[in-house]
Amino acid sequence: MRKIFFLITIFICAFQVEAFAETEFIRGNAPKIEETRIDTADNFFYAKIFNVNGIPYIYKGYKTNPVPYDESLSEIFDKNYIITDNYYIAHEYANRAAISGGAYVPFTTLLIYDKQMNLLHEEDFGGGVCVYDVGYCNGVIYCEYAEKLEEVFENGSYHFKRSYNPYINRNNSREKIEWVTVKSTDMINWEKCEGDIPISNSRVSILDDEISLFEKNPVNVAYENNEEYKLNNAQIKLGDWFLVGGNVQGKHFLSNIYLTNDFVYFVPINIPEEATEAFNENQVNILGEVYEYDDKIILNYEDLKYYLTIPTDTVYSKLNEIKNAPYVVLKDNILGFETPPIIENGSTLVPMRFLFEQIGADVEWNQATQTATATLDNTAVTFAIDDTNAEVNRTSVTMDVPARLINGKTMVPLRFLSEEMGFEVTWDAESRTAIIE
Repeated sequence: MRKIFFLITIFICAFQVEAFAETEFIRGNAPKIEETRIDTADNFFYAKIFNVNGIPYIYKGYKTNPVPYDESLSEIFDKNYIITDNYYIAHEYANRAAISGGAYVPFTTLLIYDKQMNLLHEEDFGGGVCVYDVGYCNGVIYCEYAEKLEEVFENGSYHFKRSYNPYINRNNSREKIEWVTVKSTDMINWEKCEGDIPISNSRVSILDDEISLFEKNPVNVAYENNEEYKLNNAQIKLGDWFLVGGNVQGKHFLSNIYLTNDFVYFVPINIPEEATEAFNENQVNILGEVYEYDDKIILNYEDLKYYLTIPTDTVYSKLNEIKNAPYVVLKDNILGFETPPIIENGSTLVPMRFLFEQIGADVEWNQATQTATATLDNTAVTFAIDDTNAEVNRTSVTMDVPARLINGKTMVPLRFLSEEMGFEVTWDAESRTAIIE
């Protein structure tokens, strides 16, 4: 791939994404959301109910997914479940055989409901297993569970939390417990598979190093500045967005914290200097809980007795803004621009530097004429900011939309430049994706 040459500042400087300056570091205990008693037809349990961007969510603690709170779903409120376009996928404790020390064997079953709360299928994987996590992507249901538990119990090797809903701690369980991940497209036939369980929201599913947008085929993401770590970072889901932590070992969140709707475009979170100093002083930076309280998002470092707050209006405004950004796919990669593309008069404008880098073009700047010339093979395209007049191999042409300078970033018309350089661009309206081939 050819090196790109930028001879003026707007072309050579790396764009700095503006972080939230309003992030506040507070010493002390974070405000708490009290648990609410939830009554079901046969039982009751306690859970936290809180708003996320105006939508009430229910959260029951460790290894549960915050999901929209709907009283009509009381049948599965006391289970750990996820919501997909077609199903409610849940798992519950089928029986609890007591063992020494007051712990219980958390045998569980997988339950799949349709959107009318009709039970479609119940799966126990031969019995005697503990379902740890469930996921869904592109019509495939995933499940991770612990098996051969009877042998583990007989040998006294187990690690359970002793509580009303006991579970096996996935990260701290001893080696004798065998973990299995399976998947199925028909709920009946299950096959073993490698990798992590996908995590999803209404827009994206994350499958190891790939993402599936709007239930499309999974693809890789090529991040600007090669920040591939974003997909592999520690992730916390809240509502319909994710908090992603950088420089991660385990579940640590210290620096490079982002919010994202889709793991393609990110909103960076500023970490105040005094917070970084406190993290370094304690040599611990494990994030306990993330939740919305009043008009703030709370990042609670519970064991250290301090927390961060982020104003919700700023966060949700920015997340909603980038939610409308189009996507660009090139060579089976989604391009993860630092600055999301925009649409102007029906044309998609994308950051020039990363686009030309990915398609292999060279760029030169003419200071005298204030124009850029992009060259690929035998084609040279010359254009200027805010000018629809351009030249292709010294032949005058007119662009529908000119290049723009937005927040210090040069944004160029994707279709015009790509097609003039020999590529074909198609538009998938359903997923708002421009595909360059």
